[in-house]
Amino acid sequence: MHSSLRYGLSFLLVCVATVLTYLAQSDGAYILLSFFQLAVLVSSYFFGFGPGLFTAILSIAVSAYAFIGPYGSFEVTNNGDIIRLLILLVLVFFAAREHRTKKAV
Repeated sequence: MHSSLRYGLSFLLVCVATVLTYLAQSDGAYILLSFFQLAVLVSSYFFGFGPGLFTAILSIAVSAYAFIGPYGSFEVTNNGDIIRLLILLVLVFFAAREHRTKKAV
């Protein structure tokens, strides 16, 4: 698969995760970045480390700006939120390793 397609699909996954997170929170449910975690896992597993890291960084930026207070800012002051965002980066390494294993077989 061409690399621009992999990155484009990764961007699309972040867009879908953003919409789903927004819809879930408007119903009063607190979705703990689950859709972004899923986007990172899918991107890393199917497209590799680069697109997975791209997805994680974009997910962190969107999450910090739109879903973590203070809203409309990239500032994250809560330690729990910082840990949740760092988990997105950790997921990249595990899923990308599985991608390499799957590719080698």
